[in-house]
Amino acid sequence: MVTIDNENYLRIILLLLEGSTYICKKVFNRELLKNGGDLDHLLKTWKNKLQHEFHKRQMEKFFPNGGFDKTDIHKWDIQMIIGVMLLLFRSTLTDEEKQILKDIKFIRHEVLAHSSSASLCVEKYEDVRKQLEDAIKHLAESFDQNVKIKCNGFIKAFTTGVLDLNSAIHRLQEAKDTDDLFQTVLSVLRETKDSLTKEILDVKQDVRSITKGIEKIEDAECNNFKALTNVQSQIETLQKWLYQNFKDQGSRSSDDFRSLSNQLQEKNKEIGNKIQTYDDSSLQITETRSDKIQHVSFCPEKVSRKGALVVVAGIDFGTTYSGYAFSFKHMYQTNPLNIRCSSFASESWVTQKTTTAVLFEGQKFHSFGFDAELRYAEQCGCGENDNWYFFRHFKTLLYNKKIKRSMKLKTVDGKEMCAITVFAAAIKYLKEDLLKNVQRMVQCINENDIHWVITVPAIWSDPAKQFMREAAYESGIDGEYLSIALESEVASIYCQEIPQEIPFCRVRVEEAEEQKKEHQFAKKPEEEEIQKLVIIASGRKYMVFDLGGGTMDISVHEKQTDGRLMEIFKANGGAVGSLMVNEEFMGVFEKVIGEQLFQQYQRDYPEDYFELATEFEAKKLRMKWPAAEGSKEIVRVPISLAEFCLDHRNKRLADLFEDSIYKNKITFRLYKLRIEGNFIKSFYENYTSLIVKHVSEVLQNNCPKDIGIILMVGGPSQSPIVKQAMVQNFPFAKVIVPTTPSLAVLCGSVLFGHKPQIFSSRISKFSYFLSITPVFDRTIHTEGRRILIDGKYRCRDVFMKFLSCGDTVHIGDARTWQLSSIHKQQDKMVIKVYISDNYNPLYIDEEGTDYLGDIVVDLPDRENEIDHVNVSMLFGYTELIVEATEISKNKTVRAYFDCL
Repeated sequence: MVTIDNENYLRIILLLLEGSTYICKKVFNRELLKNGGDLDHLLKTWKNKLQHEFHKRQMEKFFPNGGFDKTDIHKWDIQMIIGVMLLLFRSTLTDEEKQILKDIKFIRHEVLAHSSSASLCVEKYEDVRKQLEDAIKHLAESFDQNVKIKCNGFIKAFTTGVLDLNSAIHRLQEAKDTDDLFQTVLSVLRETKDSLTKEILDVKQDVRSITKGIEKIEDAECNNFKALTNVQSQIETLQKWLYQNFKDQGSRSSDDFRSLSNQLQEKNKEIGNKIQTYDDSSLQITETRSDKIQHVSFCPEKVSRKGALVVVAGIDFGTTYSGYAFSFKHMYQTNPLNIRCSSFASESWVTQKTTTAVLFEGQKFHSFGFDAELRYAEQCGCGENDNWYFFRHFKTLLYNKKIKRSMKLKTVDGKEMCAITVFAAAIKYLKEDLLKNVQRMVQCINENDIHWVITVPAIWSDPAKQFMREAAYESGIDGEYLSIALESEVASIYCQEIPQEIPFCRVRVEEAEEQKKEHQFAKKPEEEEIQKLVIIASGRKYMVFDLGGGTMDISVHEKQTDGRLMEIFKANGGAVGSLMVNEEFMGVFEKVIGEQLFQQYQRDYPEDYFELATEFEAKKLRMKWPAAEGSKEIVRVPISLAEFCLDHRNKRLADLFEDSIYKNKITFRLYKLRIEGNFIKSFYENYTSLIVKHVSEVLQNNCPKDIGIILMVGGPSQSPIVKQAMVQNFPFAKVIVPTTPSLAVLCGSVLFGHKPQIFSSRISKFSYFLSITPVFDRTIHTEGRRILIDGKYRCRDVFMKFLSCGDTVHIGDARTWQLSSIHKQQDKMVIKVYISDNYNPLYIDEEGTDYLGDIVVDLPDRENEIDHVNVSMLFGYTELIVEATEISKNKTVRAYFDCL
């Protein structure tokens, strides 16, 4: 059945094909007259530039019969028409017209991204339709009334009223030789020959079915939270059915549709209000927000409140790729793995994650992900990128660096912007896209019905975690509803939930001979076969190895008898990411072409460079290993790179490779690199050696010796080369890789949100200390540190230890000390917190110590009195938490960490 989403897609295509092409041809002919009127002469003049912008088939349309015949603009598609105008008529088109033409071109790319399904959801359709209508109307303004009337006719014909599917398919068939865009949609829409008006055969029977469903809901007992959410689920099911079976007839079937739709919407609103009332009346909201900084404090009510929220949403903010996932509470209770993941469309495929790329126009956010890369490349191609700020791979800024709230990020071309603004924009985009998808299922859900979970590497510092929390706060996520989760931990949770009967990993496993009898894990050690997860038994210790684009995490966990997990060795890792493999690959071109020339190519042809990088990114994880004899890996190379070499090196790219150190290892032919199978491993050598080194150091450095399982997660875990390196170097352990390792963190973040207390204890990475000023004691304090305050001698910069490096801390373990203000009428107590790799230092300037941040305690307004406060640091959580109580009145006072 052709759905409303298919109809939406078809309407946009026809509006592009008819309306946009019509007005673009009008503009083209007008500008051609301004530029002499001889199109063939202009095309020949600009031939070299055209070859950089258009592929071979398009060039044949520009120069039919090798240029001996005249070109026919009626055989050009809209992309060709706009591309030629932006190139040939740049000096005569107005800035507004150029921008509108680029917008139409961009809309075409967006439509192309949905060609595999030939569908557009209602929200996307409305957004694209409005952009396209506005573009057509603006271009028509400079023409006479007849042109405006015709443009309005196209808009009315394809955006309103009944759409005859048969005549639409016939029109697309006529256009198929003009534009490749319409090939896929034709194959989808030909599946039915009837028009949309004939797709509902028995409306009356369907109306009766819906009515009975509504009557059952009216009779439902809704006296508790579970019953309410179950009824809401029934309403969602009926709404979905109604939408699929009636919406295609929207304006045509319509009294029945509108009546039933209104009934369901009212019922959904009623149930939503009951859920909200139930939630608000049973839980107490506490306020922890400061004017500019979002800090963490702890109380049991907050944990309860997060647990009662209707939806858990996880955001996996990665170095290379990012995405989101969510599940409703009732879905989790029925099936924990019933998790909805994000979906993003590039020009070539649809994937569950998009690139972590952000584009700003001036100081205003423009786009994220694939869209950001595409638009920035287009602006660079037109030489108009001065006011555009493009960021990618910027997450690495937060690892192993001094982090400040005011720090800046540099764009790929050296411009600067406040880092927290960039992070917040990325999170806001993912948050809003997620919320739209949630609201498609349940309209009454809002941001404060959602428990938000953002993942960070386990090796990140406390300031880095606070930075992400503040970026999330700036994006619009209330700190009351936000949890920071550790990537390796949530991946571990995800692996616990995989059912035993589901194929769990595809990995070649080799075990030492002495362990084969004990662990019957791999029946064919020399072959790759699908394995099933052996459920990790209580008391079993295992390593979680999370590989990302910029960093890697190594954590060691143990499963307890109650099913909870405990960390038994402090998180380890480093700045070892799969981007190292990309750098090795791009280094080949730097050596063959020349480093400076290849950098110039990246600046001159950013769109093609992104295409090359994306091509290799998609290929690298699927490169087979061990390689078969004589096998080759193929990587497509943009035509522009070959032509760039001819222009700047006066040599063909094939000859440059033949004359390089890669002779007989890499060849270039027909715009493709052919890489010898056995040479592929060289791209990974540095990366895998660092991985093996880090894991070995963890295993040798006081780590439990009875680790029998290594769980590998993260996108790079899919690589056969990486898996083989682990299997060969650690034969005593079972190396297990989930079937979708790139989604382990994403889905695990949702599971963590549903059960945040699953970890019973963690290992402290540092010793934590306060800097205090106690009364001076000559027997233990150094004379040079003695200072006089309010008539008393005190010792400056003395440590008060809260926790030692390597200590096991249970969730919520508190370390409490009584502290006193130094001055009377003091309104704040600021306590400096320090960390150290040492077990028991005395002063803050000893080697191995570092300043972490401040505990800020707001003191009550009391005159001429010294305040005495109990300050508690709560450990074992994923973030630092602090509480303070004024002793004389036993009153809780506001206290927070500031690590930035």
